[in-house]
Amino acid sequence: MSEKSARETRKMEGLKGWKIDLSNYEVPDPTSETGFGTIDVADNLASMLFHTELKLAPEEMFKAKDLADKIRASGDSVLLDKIEMERIKRSYVLLKGLPERFIEFLERIRDAEEVSLKEDAAA
Repeated sequence: MSEKSARETRKMEGLKGWKIDLSNYEVPDPTSETGFGTIDVADNLASMLFHTELKLAPEEMFKAKDLADKIRASGDSVLLDKIEMERIKRSYVLLKGLPERFIEFLERIRDAEEVSLKEDAAA
C-alpha cells in the first residue's frame, strides 16, 4: 500500500461514525398501572459512561460528562465519532446482570448503524 493510499485510509477511518437510536421504548411492567414501563435509552446510555469499574480519573470524567451531555441533548438519535464510540464500547462490555428489558437497549449499541461523518469544511 502506498503512503498516499495509507493516508487516505486513515482519513476515511477518521470519518467513520455510528448512529444510535435514542428513542424510548416500552417493556412489560406488571408493577405499573398500565402494565408497561419505559426505558429511557438516552439516559441509560449517558449513565453507563460513568460505570464504577471504569475507574475514571477526573479528566476522563469530564470527557464522559461531555459525551453524556451530547447524548442527552440529542433528539431521537446520536451520531458518534470513533473516539466516542470506543468510550461507549468500554462501558458496554462492563454491563453484567441486566434484566431482560434491557435487551433492546444493548442491541442498539451492539448493532449501531455505521455511517460516514462529513469532513468539516473548516478543517
